[in-house]
Amino acid sequence: MRPYPQQLAKRLLMRHAPTKLYPRPVSALAPERLYAYLDALWQRRELDGAVVEVGAWLGGTATLAYRMLRNTGFEKRYICVDTFGGFVSEQFDRDVELGTASTRRRDFAGNSVDTVSRLLDYYGVAAIELVQGDIAMLPEECLPERVSVGLVDVDLEVPVYEGLRRLQPRLAEGGVLLVDDCPEGYNWPGARIGYRRFMDECGLPEEYFIGMGIVRA
Repeated sequence: MRPYPQQLAKRLLMRHAPTKLYPRPVSALAPERLYAYLDALWQRRELDGAVVEVGAWLGGTATLAYRMLRNTGFEKRYICVDTFGGFVSEQFDRDVELGTASTRRRDFAGNSVDTVSRLLDYYGVAAIELVQGDIAMLPEECLPERVSVGLVDVDLEVPVYEGLRRLQPRLAEGGVLLVDDCPEGYNWPGARIGYRRFMDECGLPEEYFIGMGIVRA
């Protein structure tokens, strides 16, 4: 099926002039979950360790979070890990079996690390580090030794589970990880399933706050 002219125009803008489409940062987090994340950062503003996002889309959430820390005098190393090309096919196939709509397969596929880099530079937050790769396969040296706050927003079971598995041992004392898309019965069921699987394997109690799964150090 050929794309509609509007879709084609949007794709061209995304590739060649992303700041025309997104002149201001756009967060994919629901407002209440964006609050939860920013509050977690604020509560741990003096805690040693980098901030890590797994699943960054266009960098809008990272921009807002980084600006908040910088504007209040608590600038930290900030790292975004993403495929910057959409879902890993095998991981998505697994989640279709869990109830994820197959029509969501191409969500985020039009993204690229170059697009996000250009947007971050335009927003004045070029210090945010972009790491391209699947969190399930990412070399250990690509992640910081110590993490103060992490946001795992990758929608699917495997990358949620792997994101937690990779980041939880790096949490500083008092640090926290937040997993998006965890309301019961949500349209991304894999996120909650991945979170619950990790917590069960670690013998940790599940904890939820306004739709986000919580992992504490």
